[in-house]
Amino acid sequence: MLRMVCDACSTRMHIDRVPTLPSPYRMGYIGGVLQGNCDTPVRVWFDGASRDNGSANTATSAGFGVCAVDPSGRVVFGGYGYLGSVSNNVAEFTAFAAACQWVAESDLASATVLGDSELVADAFHGRKTLHLPAPRHLVVVAKAWLAQAGTVCVRGARPAP
Repeated sequence: MLRMVCDACSTRMHIDRVPTLPSPYRMGYIGGVLQGNCDTPVRVWFDGASRDNGSANTATSAGFGVCAVDPSGRVVFGGYGYLGSVSNNVAEFTAFAAACQWVAESDLASATVLGDSELVADAFHGRKTLHLPAPRHLVVVAKAWLAQAGTVCVRGARPAP
């Protein structure tokens, strides 16, 4: 079990089992063309969390985590960050951008980026329109990082029951 805890705010993020992969309609690509079977050797998981969803009326704190796993299941990267008072969506999109940055900087030939946020995957693939500037900007940043990467698949994945 991998646990990531923000030292500043104690926001807990963890991966205690490998999620069931989603159906093919959630698959996609950027960089090299990878469609249909979107399996790559390295999986990069991301997640963001915000206490009280960053409500303007409530003091809150948010954080994000990224974890990369090689084909043998060995964790090859783990990182997290404190974001202060932001919404859960901003925390999710920040985690996604951080995962994309790691993929680009790691010089991998291919990787699959996975998160539990359907909104992130749908916005990345153009299936959802983002109206707030912060998430829109973070998608642009993530795409810029992935433009420097090898073949990358981005998916939304729900944890196994």
